[in-house]
Amino acid sequence: GKLLFGGLVGSGLLYLLALRLWGSVWWAGLASLLLALDGLHIVQSRIAMLDIFVTTFITAGVLCLVLDRERMRAAIRTERWPWIDRWFGTPYRLLAGMCLGAAVATKWSGMFALGLAAVLCVVWLFTSPSRGGRSTMATMATVVACFVVVPLCVYLISYGAFFYQHGVGYAQEMSTRPQTIYGMGDSPVGLAAWLLDHDAASHALIARVFDGAREGLTRDDVLDNITLYWLTNTAVSSARIYWE
Repeated sequence: GKLLFGGLVGSGLLYLLALRLWGSVWWAGLASLLLALDGLHIVQSRIAMLDIFVTTFITAGVLCLVLDRERMRAAIRTERWPWIDRWFGTPYRLLAGMCLGAAVATKWSGMFALGLAAVLCVVWLFTSPSRGGRSTMATMATVVACFVVVPLCVYLISYGAFFYQHGVGYAQEMSTRPQTIYGMGDSPVGLAAWLLDHDAASHALIARVFDGAREGLTRDDVLDNITLYWLTNTAVSSARIYWE
């Protein structure tokens, strides 16, 4: 599956992109063939390196950006979903932001392609004879929506499940069922257990501190934190902030 996605899909997207840019089946086929036979591309596809996914998402994003330019020049509007034109300019611009956001979510090096695509979109918009009757502010708003808001949403959605499944379950519990941890206010031992072992990263850090490692945190800092919550009886109320 990964070989199919990175190798064949990537080559196919490059073919479509070259076809749109040059208008020649032969040149587009040659570009796709050279990519398919490239040694680095083959190796990255076979072992499913992250770079192959980044390049595939970037190619898809650039293809959508080119299609966006063509649609913009033709002044075509989306009749079925007019809100897409209103908020994102065109459906292809929205798809470009989603693809480039996926590239950034795969590897942060995709940020350079995202920034370049945004600049390229702005240049094309302001050198085009028609911007769909939008003002400068409205035009820039679609760019920000597609190349800032949409990629950010894609990034957060991509890693949201991971964050909740790997170490921040305490945040989900406090944001949905804060009343289940009222016992922290009745037992200093329970409070200490919650604060010391509420996520894997904090627990590992505190364990290293109590083993004598220098981590920028001391045993007294840990105990002071627990004591502060206990003496002020604010453990439960602070947890409710996640819910509120």
